Amino acid sequence: MGASGNDDAKTSSIGLNEALAVKRALGDQAIADEVEPEAEYLCVRLRDRRYAIPIGQVAEVLSPTTVTRVPHMPDHVRGVFNRHGKITAVLDLAAFSGIEGEESPKRLVVVQHEQLEAAVPVSEVVGLVQVRMSAIEPPLAHLVGELAFVTGQIDADGGILSVLDARILLENSRVRRG
Repeated sequence: MGASGNDDAKTSSIGLNEALAVKRALGDQAIADEVEPEAEYLCVRLRDRRYAIPIGQVAEVLSPTTVTRVPHMPDHVRGVFNRHGKITAVLDLAAFSGIEGEESPKRLVVVQHEQLEAAVPVSEVVGLVQVRMSAIEPPLAHLVGELAFVTGQIDADGGILSVLDARILLENSRVRRG
């Protein structure tokens, strides 16, 4: 191969992040913004806290239904309900965070990861938001221990959204003891 062949190999090996950094350094922010990856999140509210859930982790949004309490379950498991012929657990995010739970939730958001799924009662489904990956910041320090399922935060128009990771929530709920 000639010199031009080697130059082509070098050009193709530059990663997306490096290309974005070069474009920003050159002052071409508009082009960099066009190619920066985005993700879609479902925004929900639980009392005064707002969460963003990656849309790929949301199986369904339901109207409230009758939840049956199960004896001897941890506080964070509110109960179970019949969803399309199978039993689905209802996890109370408020119990994890030490705030008062929502007695009359407006919606149940069914989150999923691999074979695990559960419903989370919320006060409101706010809507969908597109977020640039670079806009997701680490979570506030006090949330790291308190809410292990919060993996980041987004500064949105209406305030801070805590990024909820369904994988962590579901895996911790499966093994957590009350």
